[in-house]
Amino acid sequence: MGPRPFAASLALACAVGATARAERDPVYAIVGARVVPVASPALERATIVLRNGTIEAVGTDVKAPADARVIDGAGLVVTPGLIDAFGGLGLPAAPRPGAARQARPSPTPPPEAIAPQRDALERVQAHEALKARDSGVTTALVIPADGVLPGRSVLLDLVGEKAEGMAVVQPAALHLHMTTQDDKYPDSLQGTVALARQSLWNATRYRDEWAAYRGSPRGKKRPAYDSALEAWQDVLAAKLPLMISAHRENDVRRALALADEFKIRVVLAGPPQAARLASLLKARKLPLVVGVNFDPPREPSFGPVDEEKERQDIDEAERAAAELAKAGVPFGFGSAFARDYVAGLRKAIERGLDREAALRAATLGAAEALGVADRMGSLEKGKLANVVAWAGEPLTKDAKPRLVFVDGRLYEPPAKKEEGEKDKADEARDGEEKEAPKPRPFSLPAPPAAPKGPVAIVGGTLLTVSPAGIIASGTLLIEGGKIRAVGRDVKVPSGATVIDAAGRYVMPGIIDTHSHTAVEEGVNECTDAVTAEVRIEDVVNQDDPDLFRQLAGGVTAINVLHGSCNAIGGQNAVLKLRYGQPPEKLLFEGAPRGIKFALGENPKRSNFRREPRRYPGTRMGVEQVIRNAFAEARAYKLEWEEYEGKLRAAGPRGEKPIAPRKDLRLEELRDVLDGKVLVHSHAYRADEMLMLMKVAEDFGFRVRTFQHGLEAYKVASEIAKHGVGVGTFIDWWGYKLEAYDATPYNPAILASHGVRVSLNSDSDELARRLYWDAAKAVKYGGVSEDEALRMITLHAAWQLGVEGRVGSLEPGKDADVAIFTAHPLSPDARVEMTLVDGLPYFDRAKAERAGGAR
Repeated sequence: MGPRPFAASLALACAVGATARAERDPVYAIVGARVVPVASPALERATIVLRNGTIEAVGTDVKAPADARVIDGAGLVVTPGLIDAFGGLGLPAAPRPGAARQARPSPTPPPEAIAPQRDALERVQAHEALKARDSGVTTALVIPADGVLPGRSVLLDLVGEKAEGMAVVQPAALHLHMTTQDDKYPDSLQGTVALARQSLWNATRYRDEWAAYRGSPRGKKRPAYDSALEAWQDVLAAKLPLMISAHRENDVRRALALADEFKIRVVLAGPPQAARLASLLKARKLPLVVGVNFDPPREPSFGPVDEEKERQDIDEAERAAAELAKAGVPFGFGSAFARDYVAGLRKAIERGLDREAALRAATLGAAEALGVADRMGSLEKGKLANVVAWAGEPLTKDAKPRLVFVDGRLYEPPAKKEEGEKDKADEARDGEEKEAPKPRPFSLPAPPAAPKGPVAIVGGTLLTVSPAGIIASGTLLIEGGKIRAVGRDVKVPSGATVIDAAGRYVMPGIIDTHSHTAVEEGVNECTDAVTAEVRIEDVVNQDDPDLFRQLAGGVTAINVLHGSCNAIGGQNAVLKLRYGQPPEKLLFEGAPRGIKFALGENPKRSNFRREPRRYPGTRMGVEQVIRNAFAEARAYKLEWEEYEGKLRAAGPRGEKPIAPRKDLRLEELRDVLDGKVLVHSHAYRADEMLMLMKVAEDFGFRVRTFQHGLEAYKVASEIAKHGVGVGTFIDWWGYKLEAYDATPYNPAILASHGVRVSLNSDSDELARRLYWDAAKAVKYGGVSEDEALRMITLHAAWQLGVEGRVGSLEPGKDADVAIFTAHPLSPDARVEMTLVDGLPYFDRAKAERAGGAR
């Protein structure tokens, strides 16, 4: 038999006070219940009094006021109302941030994806939002789910007939979803980060411009009002947080980077991998809302779905709350757009979270994360009367909210299905819950521990790639991650870790100058012909298994490039293969910045699926895009120089001029003009290489490398004169028209003209065998063995501007070393050990024992 309706309960168990308030504003006293204030220990047989929408009193010695409607709380458990701190209650259905994009166009256009001025309150359907009270939810942060910068959320108390009357905090936060768009900027994660940074810089300039005008308006032109930039002002002033929806571990780091760069308040929402960064989150005290949507919709994929990986991700997300609580990280809960918030809370409990901790996270923890704990989230005098009386222990499977008070107004949820009644969805969920988790596949080994003292590699043949040449039975002494000595008579200090390399060959670590390894969510930002503002360093994935696999091929450093769909693409990142370290630790510290250009088919045909078609569509157009971009950058540079001149002229007491708008795209191109950024250009045809060198010389900079460069041998003299290096393939050709005129003699011809040639991969697989390609350079063209090794070490290091640090075995250089079983250019050679900064990040013997050398 179901619960009795409230009217019947009232007749049997309530004594009505003599001076009862009007129906619209009654006073309630729940007497004799078990009260769980959350902020303090539970109270047995306690009373809680609700008046004027707030809590008047709570305790075991509280008496029911004479004017109160008294409710017998025997058998009930009273808690604060649940708070959904991250969801879309009452909004029209929309994809969850990061969820699958629509495969077919919608009959109605979707909301603008970049609209920070839009308010969720304007779209809330009150009658839909109120349904959440049936599960004990009294308050919800309503967030636009669609888009990258979708607007501002509103915090609602679920009471009343109109959304405006429900608003507790409006606006509550500005939102950034770490997701992308389809065929519109940004269509890559690196583009999303760039969009957020540029938006904040634009808002800063807008703020300064208006501040100067308001301070002294006479004689000045009034700035133009911009609603989108106006929406950022409370964020810049720290009056409003930027809530960032995170879907990956490194989204947390990206959020922290934005907070640090712009000194803004950031709240993290939804990160299913947050437990991986528990110590960082605890140290930074970043407000955190953990989502309970553990199995969101899949991203569309043309390849096979990795179901085992998906199971791992779901399992990790379900356990995250328990692990965060164990680590002492405070957090609140949010539905993350799941349909059943309470079911998600119960799942977190099933996966190890203490039920009391779960209740706190869904009430006071959520309020703390949203900055409203002073008015809700616990049962304390003076706080909002958002209260739930449960039949059964809260958040257990059998618990039901019997009475729900929002702002002191009573709502009685309808009776649920009787025990034993189940619909098909229930049965399906039961089946899911009973499915046993499957074992995890092999994962990367832990990064190596630093040695306690020096390391000596002894007895091997040292291929130094330096004036010292080849040293038989030599010793390489490493200390503090640096090479301290190289030679036959090097004394090994006592206590040093000794690596016996007798019968082995020791060479500098291989450097791959063209890689796309370890990039999260898209290597291309294809939405514009120029995207110099995007940065690979924002999307480095330290857990990419190809980092480990390439170490097994002797690779110690890679140049991770943006893709080639733009005439001027994004900024590259030079990485050392320190897998398992945080992304910022993979970055090759001190390596010059670089940028990716592209010529030919890729940039001119990257628009063939876009409507309207993106300029350029010809090779002539590609050249003109580059020229136009640098003409704009030159004007931008002049504008800043004029501003700096005015700033100096004003002196310390003069009126400061307004700085020009900071344009991240033009900032990068200005630094190219100033020689601070190395240009790496995708190019196949000789005529286009000549064209880009001419453009560079016209604007006063130099091209650092041509990537691919299959026709570079035709213009070897001109390339040598310009001083550009070439990173090429030895035997990849014929896969498209531009690649028909290639030859494996290309590296040898270029080397004979004094061009610094590197042999690179553009492939996660080929990167593991670059020493074979070096051997082919000996076969095709007869380059010396030393020159062939330079093509994968020292020349590659020069192309990246790090030849003073790596590329040869010389004292003072970084201890990036590969140890081979045979000469690296012989067909039976394989890598036994690879050291980065003197640490053995790959040890074949250990990997084979662990089952990981594959």
